[in-house]
Amino acid sequence: DATSSTPQPMPKSAVINALGFGFENKVVVRFSEKFWNKRKGGNTSHWQSCDQRFRFLNLDAMGKPGTLVVHVGPPFSVEYKDRNGKQFSDRQVVLEVCKTLQEMFALDKIPVPVDSYVTHWAQDELIQGSYSFQKVHSGSDMCDSLAVPEWGGRLCFAGEACCQTRVQCVDGALVTGRNAADNIATLLT
Repeated sequence: DATSSTPQPMPKSAVINALGFGFENKVVVRFSEKFWNKRKGGNTSHWQSCDQRFRFLNLDAMGKPGTLVVHVGPPFSVEYKDRNGKQFSDRQVVLEVCKTLQEMFALDKIPVPVDSYVTHWAQDELIQGSYSFQKVHSGSDMCDSLAVPEWGGRLCFAGEACCQTRVQCVDGALVTGRNAADNIATLLT
């Protein structure tokens, strides 16, 4: 019997518990003046920083004037705390970002944004994180197991965690969302 030799997907709860869930946050800052164009590399779309908390995406190079998106990695991104455990306010987080920009671009003073926004994925009670990752003893096959529809195809799963080739990416969520929609459409025909 060929069906008995076909590997069966793991139960969803086992897959979810085996995969990790991370806390990358973002800080969006918009400045009235592009201070970074005057420096080498100021027109590129991505900047790395010596400050390991931050990586920069230059949206100005993509048509959003004066705007930077700062990717904030763990452990700082989880709760925005300093080394002593003191909680940072959004304003303090933005200040930390701006101090790093001052150092990166050798500015005389700390740049002051005209607008800013700080995400808090770990504190959102409905979301509680921002991306999946493979913990030790988990594997890419778990993405496939998570994506398998249940209840005769009537319950579909989608999201970046369900996409083995584009895990942690928006396009992975888009691809799996389309696949789930196709599965549902097939049931309706």
